[in-house]
Amino acid sequence: MKKIDLSIEEIVSKYGYASEILECIDLSVVPEDQENFVVSKITEYRNFYNELYVATEYENRIEITRKIIEVLKEIEQYINRRKYMYLSYRNFTTKKELAESGLGPKLTPREAELLTDIIKYIRDADLLSTQDVKFEEGSPKAIIKTSEDFLGQSSRRRNRELVAKRRFEMISEKIDMDELISQLWPSDLIYVCRYQELGSMLADRLMQPIDANNDAIQQGKFTDEELATGKQYIIAELIETTKANIEYMDIDKLLMLIVKRCYDDLRSQALDVDQDALDKFIDILKKLQKFIPEEKRTLNERQTEKINLDEVLDYSVKMSRRFINGSLTFEQDVEEVRRCLLSGEMGFSEISARDYTSTMFFTKAELLEIAAHDVKAIEFFAKEGFLTEEDLDELKSPRRLVELYMDKEKSPENAKEFEIYRKIFKGLVIDGKTDEEKEEVGLLIADQNQELLDENRFRELYNLGLITCDNYVGLVGNEALRDLVEKGEIKPVDVRKMFDRGSISINDFKSILESSGIENEEKLLLIYSTFPTKEDRIVRDELVQFLTDIVEDRERRAKPQGEDEDHGHNNDGNNDVNPEPPPKPRIKEVYDPCAKWAFLAALDPDYSKKYYPRDGHVIMFLPNRGTYIIEKLYDRTQRKGMPRYAYGSATYVMTEEEFEASKSDLIQDGKIDRTVLSQLHRDKAVKKFVHKGWAQSICKYFGLDVPDRYTEEQKREIRKLAEEVENSKIME
Repeated sequence: MKKIDLSIEEIVSKYGYASEILECIDLSVVPEDQENFVVSKITEYRNFYNELYVATEYENRIEITRKIIEVLKEIEQYINRRKYMYLSYRNFTTKKELAESGLGPKLTPREAELLTDIIKYIRDADLLSTQDVKFEEGSPKAIIKTSEDFLGQSSRRRNRELVAKRRFEMISEKIDMDELISQLWPSDLIYVCRYQELGSMLADRLMQPIDANNDAIQQGKFTDEELATGKQYIIAELIETTKANIEYMDIDKLLMLIVKRCYDDLRSQALDVDQDALDKFIDILKKLQKFIPEEKRTLNERQTEKINLDEVLDYSVKMSRRFINGSLTFEQDVEEVRRCLLSGEMGFSEISARDYTSTMFFTKAELLEIAAHDVKAIEFFAKEGFLTEEDLDELKSPRRLVELYMDKEKSPENAKEFEIYRKIFKGLVIDGKTDEEKEEVGLLIADQNQELLDENRFRELYNLGLITCDNYVGLVGNEALRDLVEKGEIKPVDVRKMFDRGSISINDFKSILESSGIENEEKLLLIYSTFPTKEDRIVRDELVQFLTDIVEDRERRAKPQGEDEDHGHNNDGNNDVNPEPPPKPRIKEVYDPCAKWAFLAALDPDYSKKYYPRDGHVIMFLPNRGTYIIEKLYDRTQRKGMPRYAYGSATYVMTEEEFEASKSDLIQDGKIDRTVLSQLHRDKAVKKFVHKGWAQSICKYFGLDVPDRYTEEQKREIRKLAEEVENSKIME
């Protein structure tokens, strides 16, 4: 086959014009940013070509010819010059055929010479023109004549087509090719067909106009692409068309493009893919390895992302071991899961398969960090040999716990190590035990170091859930108990236990409510957090009424005598029998605080609280969840009378680590800086919950549906209380 060293201008000047320039454009080499430009030039070429054949004036034909050449020169780099010459060749042969049939003039000697000359450039090229494509009646089967047929080389094409058919039949015996071909799109036939023009024709025949009155449009049964183009295709017809013309296909390209489409489909489904689907894909890839030569296993064309069959297989095999709750995750998702495990956003009980854990190569320190968020992981790590018996003994050691506690102030690293150890120790040694067993553990901890026998340290150990309230009170003495309750230093769950067993009586509560050293809001908080349930209503109402009477009595005694009397005089002393009524306050709806406290107590019975009287905020710490909740509880704009509940303020929830990191900015002069909260929310460091659907959103955040995080009984109770919160709106 002779090398073409002629420019497109020289080819046109010597051999004439090709009737259809689009057939000469190699679409695979046109950059995406040049596609619109090339398409516009194709349109210009067609227009000038049509003008040329109707032009009668010689000058006009010369001008049109110049314009055609200018257009071709602008897109010359994308033109297949050999194909252009073949279409010129077909112009000559068509004219010759018409002459031989007596339907046209004979070729001139110059034309006959050019025809002979052009054959040197197209011999052995296997080229096709759309004018030489016919279809069997009522069938998608194409009958073609290529340059090899016109040049007496048809046997070579026939042998090539026979090999393609036999290969396809052999592959079909091992793999369900109908199912695989169904993954293709009609436009893919342009790429996999050996003749681009034939592929375009097959794709066009498959795409049918969508009936505008088709009910399926309303039912959403068409893709956005189909609706945008106004055309659709039927998968069964795509399969039939591909198989009917399989001899014209590049079998290796066909198989590799199918691999890509299947691979893309798996990745697009991400976590929704099941193990069976992936195993099936892996089985297909292994079989295709036997049918596709190694040098043909890479797909690297502009229209597609570069993929390699062997790499896809290796990647898929690795992915088959990376499942979360039976759903597949890919590389970027694995890294995200790793991050979520280490940060506590995902519990270890939410994933399965040792391969998944070992694939992420956790160090021992990282394994403990994961276990601090989900202590049940310890059992798995020990079973699989990630942790030794010595490791487990150390994690349960009160002595090691106290050593880390005494060193935690020395550096942030020490503080983090203690916090991780504390959570694991608490989960393994304390949680789930009886009150008596917990008290024994507290005594063991206290015995480890005499420096622990300090009220401030004991209070901290108590708030961290390492010693019991009885351990704490045993150090400070029963006479200090009321003072601890007043200051809110006793957890609500422990205050209630003391009330139930008679250590604190209702008269003790009333004595606290009479104290002038405590804000009324904090007194209400004590009542609601200690007696939050429906069963507590009688006691709660008695205490609330007692507090109300105290407040009203103090207000009456604080007013000058006669101030309450209304003599019908306005401020300037004039009589005003019909004074203008004050504006009606806007009615506000807030959740019943009793319902909220009962709900929060169910999420973590060991929660503690701290009230900030200057702005009505309360911060709740849920130690078993490692979480802080910041709630605007009271409206402090009204200083007199019984406290009013805050309205319209969002609730913020953050991890223990994030709270400690931002605490100095967040709490300023005894107030909560909500601008800091808003910024943390914008930075995605905290979660924000508005009042609509508040309880349900909190449930979702705490992972009520996560396996093993709560028992079934706890889940039922929490859901019941969440529903009660949502139905508990009261008017303010």
